[in-house]
Amino acid sequence: MEMNKLRLTDEMIAAFLEGNATAQETEAILLEARKDSRLREYLSLAAPKERILPMLAQAASGQQDNLCNVRCEQYILQCFGITVSEEALTEEALESDWLKDGGTPLFRMGSLCSLHGLSVARKYHSSLDDIRVALSEGYQVIVAVDGGEIDGDAEAESLEDQFIGKIPDHSLVVLSCEGEVVCYDPFHGDVPQVVPEDKFMDAWNDSDYYMVKINTKDAVAKLYRPAPLDLSDVRLPDSLMELTEAIAENTHEIWSRNRLNEGWSYGTERDDAQLKHPDLLPYSDLTEGEKEYDRATAINAIKLIVKLGYKIEKR
Repeated sequence: MEMNKLRLTDEMIAAFLEGNATAQETEAILLEARKDSRLREYLSLAAPKERILPMLAQAASGQQDNLCNVRCEQYILQCFGITVSEEALTEEALESDWLKDGGTPLFRMGSLCSLHGLSVARKYHSSLDDIRVALSEGYQVIVAVDGGEIDGDAEAESLEDQFIGKIPDHSLVVLSCEGEVVCYDPFHGDVPQVVPEDKFMDAWNDSDYYMVKINTKDAVAKLYRPAPLDLSDVRLPDSLMELTEAIAENTHEIWSRNRLNEGWSYGTERDDAQLKHPDLLPYSDLTEGEKEYDRATAINAIKLIVKLGYKIEKR
């Protein structure tokens, strides 16, 4: 069927908004939206507005296959003098369930390098300055981007972002970012690709500026700086706030059981040599300051679940 002869229907548009349209239907709707301002307005109003971290998105450009991240990690391993074939890395990724039909989930990027002895740190909401600092410290850096916004039709990609959502479907290794961004793109061979900074930032935005930085463990031991996810924008309903106390108490119970199993016992002061700890008490007997530590762990775990797009519902 010719694309320009594909007739749009209400059912097709509904499937598109639910993320269930075929590739042919999606292209037909986006092409029509370019010409029809009323359709653009409708899609804009009907499209979901919630923004969550795309941790489960899969980096795999549809240009060739689902191996872009595998090739990026192979490139980085080679930079550190570790030679492993693409076939071997692919097999390792499949065996560990790090490689899906649609590619590598963002939270699994870097896992192959970790398997081969390198240190891996992942970060959302990064900046070009973060990349520059990492490169200056000897890290190799992989980013997740929308591959179409690097090489594709800019207008079509803009409509995709607006009506379908941001799709980080490709991996790049950033080599430098001084003025222009120079990258290793696995679908362009070993010749470095130069991407204008504004185009790179638009493509990188689709992953919430996700970067994976990789270095030797010896180097990272001197350079490590924790970078937890910023969850300050997550607002929990009262029902979930009440849940935090139950999680906090259970967290303390698990910690206490593990300590007791390791031979620790209660002591008025902590003594690592004698395995004594003043917090080996029921949760209710802890000070408010001690309880607050467990509450913070609980509430940040719940916020992360919400940030990743999951819903917590009571049965």
